[in-house]
Amino acid sequence: MELNKFSLFKGLSSVQIAKFEKVVTRKKVSMNDEIIKEGDAGDSLIFLLDGEVRISKPLTLVTNTNDFDDREKEMITLNSSIYPFFGDYSLFTDNNKRTANIAASTDGEIGVLMAEDFFQICESDYQLGYLVIKNLTKNITNHVVKQGDDILKLTTAISLILEN
Repeated sequence: MELNKFSLFKGLSSVQIAKFEKVVTRKKVSMNDEIIKEGDAGDSLIFLLDGEVRISKPLTLVTNTNDFDDREKEMITLNSSIYPFFGDYSLFTDNNKRTANIAASTDGEIGVLMAEDFFQICESDYQLGYLVIKNLTKNITNHVVKQGDDILKLTTAISLILEN
């Protein structure tokens, strides 16, 4: 399954990674299949094993006609060659809700690791749990920092436009 290539498992031995491989369920996906829907319960981590996905989020905006523009806004497309995984935010929020939509752009395969299995493995081996949570924290922090940088760039661009 090559879970060792995902950043979540960096620094783990093959024996430690095998604990996760035993409980990851492989699932085929077809183009346009919905993998994660914003607002749904976040009860798992999803690994993109093969294929490509697009991540989007509905951006509800009030338009100048007092209508709402709630079209889906594509944020990013990711390929399995970079070993992305999803669902980590929802494991650590108060309401455990998904924060974006993820759909298959191509036919492919995902691995599903249920949160209950994830936490049980981490709790049963504290060294393994420490490494995985450390890797997960680094991943989430990198995403949050990037989002902050993107917001700063966007607000700067809007300010410059408004000045003119």
